[in-house]
Amino acid sequence: MNSNNSKLFNLRFKNVYPLHLEKDLEAALKKSYQSLVSVGQEPKWKMLVLIFAQPKNQIAEESIIPQLSFFHYDTQNVIDLFCVGYYDLSREKELPTKEIIKVGDDDWGYSVLHFIKMKNFFQQETEWRYSGGAEMIITNFMLHEDRIIIEYNTAITIALEEAIKCGAIVSTESFIIDMINFIRGYEGNDPTFDFSKYKFGELFKKTFWSYLISFLPEWLRATPKQANTFLAVDIRKRKKLTN
Repeated sequence: MNSNNSKLFNLRFKNVYPLHLEKDLEAALKKSYQSLVSVGQEPKWKMLVLIFAQPKNQIAEESIIPQLSFFHYDTQNVIDLFCVGYYDLSREKELPTKEIIKVGDDDWGYSVLHFIKMKNFFQQETEWRYSGGAEMIITNFMLHEDRIIIEYNTAITIALEEAIKCGAIVSTESFIIDMINFIRGYEGNDPTFDFSKYKFGELFKKTFWSYLISFLPEWLRATPKQANTFLAVDIRKRKKLTN
């Protein structure tokens, strides 16, 4: 790594919340990160997507579970997407499960204990709180000196039901595919923030043309909710003030 890149790299790290990963999550992220970068490539931030949606949730039933195998294969070498609690039984046979989900010709397992463990971990590490619905966290991560770093100060947190209701996204599937297509052609070093800017730009064009065509005031009420969906925010844990 050249000196200029090193200075920028260290500056970015000053804003990263220290992460104490569970061993199984750290191992999975290390393996995934290595598949996202070329051998000998300088460390770069890659996109990490976490979906929290329990099997009985409507979005999980209609949009996530039927697409598990598709998401698994289509995101390979592009982004690291975790549908938390779900795993491919053909590759993770040692993990305990009480629920087997058939997706086409593939068998997937679901572990409620793993779901709860991951939910509690991210709630402990950040200001994010699980609402009980279908939620998504999008952020950057990196493997540096055999240590996984997650950049919590640039994260997009989406309540999927609310995002669909307010028109920010059409469906979970189309949003994930849009994200995959964006990253396939991306060459920068801040994928989450730049994806946020890209979605803001899309929303502005859509709203602007709707305004010109219709001259109706509804966009003034709809736009703030839609725009907030894609806002990259800081979810680092806040330090409690002491007297």
